[in-house]
Amino acid sequence: MTGQWIFNQPREFDHPYEKRTWMTNSTTLGKDGWVDVVSAQIHKVLHTDLTSDLWQNCWLAVQIQCFGGNKSMFRTNASNGTSYSWRDSTVCQVLDCFHETKHKGTADAWQAENDKLFVGPNSCYSKQDKRVLWGSYGDWNLHKVRSTYYENEEKYQQLQKVRARADPDGLFTPNPFCVKRAA
Repeated sequence: MTGQWIFNQPREFDHPYEKRTWMTNSTTLGKDGWVDVVSAQIHKVLHTDLTSDLWQNCWLAVQIQCFGGNKSMFRTNASNGTSYSWRDSTVCQVLDCFHETKHKGTADAWQAENDKLFVGPNSCYSKQDKRVLWGSYGDWNLHKVRSTYYENEEKYQQLQKVRARADPDGLFTPNPFCVKRAA
């Protein structure tokens, strides 16, 4: 039965894509108009305007996952030895825009709008850029963008020390998107 709903290929669409994944701890998404804003952004791609570059050349994979916020087991079990950040999250929003190769600019422009709408001091979704490692995008040097993946410098420095002990020679370093070893 699982074969009826799982993907029979590596990704949702066999095309390149521009990814965005953010967490929020907002409890006022409804009041702040997030539902209308995210729906409007999705509609820009799914709207059947035959002349729209987005509609003709882009496809979406959208996931919106609710969490328990401060009272969730994910939050209350925070001392379980894992390094997960943003444990007070209420919602995770994933907007993946797949595109024809020659329309990367179209997908980039749509995602640039999303960057402004969903993150920042006036955002209806999250005031802070909170990403998760499985939904990474942007700069592939994790050390440079660590504040978007780890909630504080103390946690990141602790992980650097663990990394230095576990992998002192950098044997398990496939690319720069990993915690940098402590010096």
